[in-house]
Amino acid sequence: MSNKKPYVYVNYPFITPDEFMELLYAVCEKPTNYSPTGTFYESVAFLDGYAKGRIKPKFSGEAHSELLPFLVWILTKWDIDINKPSWGWKTVREHYSSDQETFENLPKLFREFLETQE
Repeated sequence: MSNKKPYVYVNYPFITPDEFMELLYAVCEKPTNYSPTGTFYESVAFLDGYAKGRIKPKFSGEAHSELLPFLVWILTKWDIDINKPSWGWKTVREHYSSDQETFENLPKLFREFLETQE
């Protein structure tokens, strides 16, 4: 019998929600630095992929998307029925007149979301 301690995987966060917030601001300010053409949809895909690989903040769950809790929070805030199959990031984008306006508002929404999670 070995005296070795068993290997235990501990999930240390590689980035905090506040650090992710900084990344979100950066992506929204210069989206073409993070995606091929800088569209809102490319940027959300980048952020979700980054989150999948780098963080397990307290707002993370068993969802297929690390940003799903944030998306559901936005839609609930706007009184959008999330039981309908047509909701998603498209709903967020269409709430605003342009990608630019969406980028201007997304960090504000994320900060408010984080405040509700405390």
